[in-house]
Amino acid sequence: MTKKAELVFIPAPAMGHLVSTVQLAKLLVHLNSNLSITILTVKPPYDAKVCAYVDSLSADRTATTINRIKFINLPQPDPDVDGVKFMTSLVHTQRSFVKETVTNIVGLSNSVPNSPRFAGFVLDMLLTAFVDLANEFGVPSYVFYTAGAAFLASNSTFKLYTMSKAAMDERTASFIGSVHLFREYGKLQCGTGDRDTNALEQSGYPFLWSLRRPGKQVKGMKGNPTDYENVAEVLPDGFLDRTAKIGKVTGWALQVAILSHPATGGFVSHCGWNSTLESIWFGVPMAVRPLFGEYMNAFSLVKELGIAIDLKMDYKNYGDEIEIVKADKIERGIRWLMEHNSDVRKSMKEMNGKSRKAL
Repeated sequence: MTKKAELVFIPAPAMGHLVSTVQLAKLLVHLNSNLSITILTVKPPYDAKVCAYVDSLSADRTATTINRIKFINLPQPDPDVDGVKFMTSLVHTQRSFVKETVTNIVGLSNSVPNSPRFAGFVLDMLLTAFVDLANEFGVPSYVFYTAGAAFLASNSTFKLYTMSKAAMDERTASFIGSVHLFREYGKLQCGTGDRDTNALEQSGYPFLWSLRRPGKQVKGMKGNPTDYENVAEVLPDGFLDRTAKIGKVTGWALQVAILSHPATGGFVSHCGWNSTLESIWFGVPMAVRPLFGEYMNAFSLVKELGIAIDLKMDYKNYGDEIEIVKADKIERGIRWLMEHNSDVRKSMKEMNGKSRKAL
């Protein structure tokens, strides 16, 4: 008889990491009836959305989670800590709590007949410092990368650890009308408004633009974006009137609903990993303008796979040196993206077929 086993997952307290971790856990217990999983969560004091999601996990009463997946929320010693210190000190502040929790799991396994044995840790890509705790318990540790394969390759080669801006992948919008071009950028950076809108207007293609207000700084971390009360206030004068017949500017939106619609012919995105997967799944070619940790994604999509075109991948977007991508460059990219017989569209169609076969 196969001995039951238990894994302890420790995800980073960010939405793009938590959701992926939970889905992986559900997949593993579905594939192995002898496996159970304990997921240790921490509520970030600066992100109410993540805190609400953690609470929803504890309230999940489905058969899988009741029987073989359990969630333990670890305490936060300092609720007033700023966001940067919270993330950089997470392993240090939570180490004793993790050790205590795992000690209890091991104790239960040793004292209660037929209890699963503690088999190892599954650590988030940002929390690999917990590996020393796995060594103390004499169990293996596995690293779960919530980013793409290109990002993993860069880490393996250069030992570079960074967090991609996953929150961008949560901003998307429900389908309204007939859409040919979907534009995902969630904010207008200082000085870019006229260039972005001119490019959309001059291209002449119908568009849907999900435009949101940047999140405010809360305890050292940027909060979630919100919808504008009056989006016209942040757009050039007359833009909405001039594009009323071909364009729609909206707030939060459901990205899957838009990308899955047959009228959607292109996707302008920062190419976060969730957006990239959804775009491939629905066969929508992309125009990419990466922001932070997405540069490796963008390079693979444009240079290696040929399923996207770049608006510009080598511009500066940090500190006081923010380089503006000009309107004519954006317009040319949109026109190239929307060509019906382009090589990019053909490559995306081929990749879409491969992704469907894989699942």
